[in-house]
Amino acid sequence: MQQDSSTEEKIYLITNNYVDLMKGNPHLPLFVLQAIQSNPDKFIAKSNINRNFIRNSTLI
Repeated sequence: MQQDSSTEEKIYLITNNYVDLMKGNPHLPLFVLQAIQSNPDKFIAKSNINRNFIRNSTLI
């Protein structure tokens, strides 16, 4: 991504890449959620996310 790209161009590129990633890996979101659910402490330890946010999530 170029530094001189407009915000709209950057958003387009990011979303386009995300959609391509999901098309190529349709099971990835469920895999990630399952991994978080099965071992939330490991996820918390490796992430920079507030522990209370994860522990109070309805996904876990």
